[in-house]
Amino acid sequence: MRMLDEPGGSSPTLHVTILFSMAVFAIILIAACILRVEVTARGTVRIVPLDRVQVVQAEYPGSITGILVRDGASVKKGDLLLTLDATAAGAKQATLVEEEARLKRETMRLATFLSRLAEMRDGGSPPRKFDAGDLLPGGEDGDEEAVQARLLAVELNDFTDGLAGADARIDVNRKALDVLLERIEQADAALAVQEERLQAAEKLMERGISSREAYLKVRAAYDDLQAEKHVVERQIAKTKAEASVLETERAGLFSANQNRAMQRRDKIDARLAALRQERRALDERIAAATLRAPVSGTVEQLAVSTIGGVVQSGQDLMRVVPRDSELEFEALFSNQDSGFLKVGQNARIRLDAYPAERFGSMMAVITDIATDSIELGASGRWGFVVRLKPESDALQSPSGRLALRPGMTGNVDAITGERRLISYFLAPITAQFGQSLGER
Repeated sequence: MRMLDEPGGSSPTLHVTILFSMAVFAIILIAACILRVEVTARGTVRIVPLDRVQVVQAEYPGSITGILVRDGASVKKGDLLLTLDATAAGAKQATLVEEEARLKRETMRLATFLSRLAEMRDGGSPPRKFDAGDLLPGGEDGDEEAVQARLLAVELNDFTDGLAGADARIDVNRKALDVLLERIEQADAALAVQEERLQAAEKLMERGISSREAYLKVRAAYDDLQAEKHVVERQIAKTKAEASVLETERAGLFSANQNRAMQRRDKIDARLAALRQERRALDERIAAATLRAPVSGTVEQLAVSTIGGVVQSGQDLMRVVPRDSELEFEALFSNQDSGFLKVGQNARIRLDAYPAERFGSMMAVITDIATDSIELGASGRWGFVVRLKPESDALQSPSGRLALRPGMTGNVDAITGERRLISYFLAPITAQFGQSLGER
């Protein structure tokens, strides 16, 4: 009391308090300059299998004929899940198979026809009549092969009949030419004799032994033989021209039948190619009527339950969640944080299924950042999809290992950098100072 009453007196407690406060402030200031805190970007996260959930869809519309699984069923890759009615496609496929077989048999008939034509053209002596039994031994009357054999026999017989007619005309022409050539030989022999007579008559007339009238008679006979020879020569030229025409007609008979057969074969080849394409499409449609598990996993969200129900093309029928597949995290970050995210950054994940207060959190590494943003719902906000790889396939907690399952959600804090504590105090001052220096 005396010290307080004395003028100029000071309290030791006040000095100690002031010194202590200054020391604490200095320690805090030094700590703020030294200590660093993590800068994080927060987002939402969901566990997805690395192989992705497989959506089973109907490739073609149809009615359901069998449902072989249920929600939660465990399936292996290739297991039958669901069947659709493929009766119409099967019937059309059978029709195409029958048409294809018929066209192939017709192709064989045309090939045989062309080979027989080649044999005849190369100088073979074709029989005048072909028998279907010779062309297809052992075929029954009702077989499609027997029908093709009979058609082949008819075609060959028609051709040989035409060929025989052409050969007959050529033979008649050849005989006529032989007769004319024989007449030429006779005319030449007669002309030789008549020429000698003409020379003898001319000598007798010059000597005055024979009259000029006798000479002129011999001369007239010689001229008649010359004229007759010229007529025969013109007939020979005409007959040879006719022979050339007949040979051309005979060759044209081969060419016409060959071209007709080849054109028909080309049309058949084009149709067979189209049939193969149609059959391939039908095979795919029939195969698509049997839906099998794309991966081993668990069936979820089975959307159909009625036998006979109709499904549409592209309709989602069920999902198969892969089993024993590696898991990864799929996170969504706001557009404001996207500029600070980089591949290789660490992130801390807290799962909703395992509260962090009891079970802790787990670490992950950013492996991929989307190159484009997506709209987050109907709010008009945009964000980026980021994929993270967990450091472990289970959450390590005091109570043991906790399994991770696809579909679990939570929050993620991506560590984008570090910052000194002092910067949090100086940032508002710096900002205010910068604004105060500006002039409106």
